[in-house]
Amino acid sequence: MDAKIPYLFDRYLRAVIDSATWHTLCAERSRIYMSQTYPALRPKSSVIPHLSIIDYDQLPQYSKNQWFTVSHAGTFDGRRSPVVFFKALEIFLKRVDPKSVRVKFLGNSYSGEIGFEIPLQLRDIVEVCPWSDYEVTGKKMSEADVLMVIEAEMDESIFLPGKFVEYVSCNRPILALTPKASTIRDIMVHTGGGICVDCDSVEQTVEALLDLHDAWTNNNLHVKFPLNSLQQHLDARNIVNAHVNIKEMLDNNSAR
Repeated sequence: MDAKIPYLFDRYLRAVIDSATWHTLCAERSRIYMSQTYPALRPKSSVIPHLSIIDYDQLPQYSKNQWFTVSHAGTFDGRRSPVVFFKALEIFLKRVDPKSVRVKFLGNSYSGEIGFEIPLQLRDIVEVCPWSDYEVTGKKMSEADVLMVIEAEMDESIFLPGKFVEYVSCNRPILALTPKASTIRDIMVHTGGGICVDCDSVEQTVEALLDLHDAWTNNNLHVKFPLNSLQQHLDARNIVNAHVNIKEMLDNNSAR
């Protein structure tokens, strides 16, 4: 995050900041970071997270799978890596019945590869599914018991990944491997909806998997990790209302 901003892109950002009436960013950490470089942004900006399209009448209902299934959607690009998770998974499988566990990586490539070698001892557990369209991927995510997001190892994650927001509409607990300072952790500390662990910690990831597996075994995942508050936080209706409130504020200010 300390990389120098290219000159032309810097000029473009300054022009956008100066010309817009108001700016919305998806996370307070992003707003703070951008304001450090562009102080003019802070007094005319606010935070509105990505919205999650949640149809409460058709929200995917949870039904315990035959296997404890953890799914991850999206690609690994070299910065994000499943290596810590693989190490944790190996330890975890020694403490539970390995035949009860499945891991699915959804939509990493057309060829069904993830760009990282899957350890030999995990290849009967891990399935890599090739890219599919948005609706099919959403259905596959909703078939999991737990949905996983893995962020890159860094001092601070200032972003709110769209993947995290899409997970929320699937109505499944989330296992988030994030930096200690991260937007996902900021949200889940207040809303619940799963477990956050340090993305470089094998030990924390093992303990999280054991906790989730225990809840799955007892068929109380949604009791132990309710998603109601997290869904309300990202509900499209609340997000739209936030935009309406900004519009009303700006209209009132201009009328003075």
